[in-house]
Amino acid sequence: MADLGVDFFDRIRDRVQARLDQLSKELLDRGQSVILEDGTWKREERDRLRRLAIELHAVTEIHYFDVAFDDLWRRLEIRNANPTYGAVPITTELLEECWLRLERPDDAELALFHRTVVHS
Repeated sequence: MADLGVDFFDRIRDRVQARLDQLSKELLDRGQSVILEDGTWKREERDRLRRLAIELHAVTEIHYFDVAFDDLWRRLEIRNANPTYGAVPITTELLEECWLRLERPDDAELALFHRTVVHS
């Protein structure tokens, strides 16, 4: 998005994401490995991606960052103070909004993946 000069919150993001999804499917279909790090916040999204990967005979691995809100905000304050190219500044209001939308994976969901890594 930064390379395209597009604001992260612009509606074109959905079109870019759809194209990235298509490219990742093509790569999996060719037997390549794909890392999706675009924040699958909802269980439904993770289920859809996991099922697609399994249909394409890919090994699934989830990395879940189980971090307390205060720790996450502290890390974001540091990142916001020293932004790197393409980094989107996150306000406490935006973090709170996102925090409420996140459907955290439970043990039953994590068990559906071939590999699970929980970072704390």
